Amino acid sequence: MDETIIDGEWHSGESAADIRSYLSDPAFRESEEAGYTAGPDEWGAVQWDGWDRSAGGRSEIEIHQSDVECAEDVDPVREQLGIDTVVFSPGQFRMTTIPAADKQVAYMRAFNDLTVDRFARGDGTYYAKLFVLGDHPAESAA
Repeated sequence: MDETIIDGEWHSGESAADIRSYLSDPAFRESEEAGYTAGPDEWGAVQWDGWDRSAGGRSEIEIHQSDVECAEDVDPVREQLGIDTVVFSPGQFRMTTIPAADKQVAYMRAFNDLTVDRFARGDGTYYAKLFVLGDHPAESAA
């Protein structure tokens, strides 16, 4: 029997700095890159969620979220596991932890631009989920 294996929840390893590089307004990007006092500068407005995605180090597969910077970075593991299609679920942060609505929208757009650029190939192998914000339906649809 010929089966197609789809991994519908492959997490990627973008950082807050990666996402900030996709902010479209240069002045806003510069302000965000100046850092935050609530945590490491790397966090910026986006908080890392603290979830251990390595299964406590028990996984025999040698790939970690921080190693996945683009779709092709998963090729060796995808092939090793016999996965035909990957649906990336980017987001090692919680978009909704950003308190200012205008920042949420700017980060959503930047994050979706990064996701399309680095992960969504639409080639039958690599797809990606995009963020939408329920509080901002028009901006999410755009």
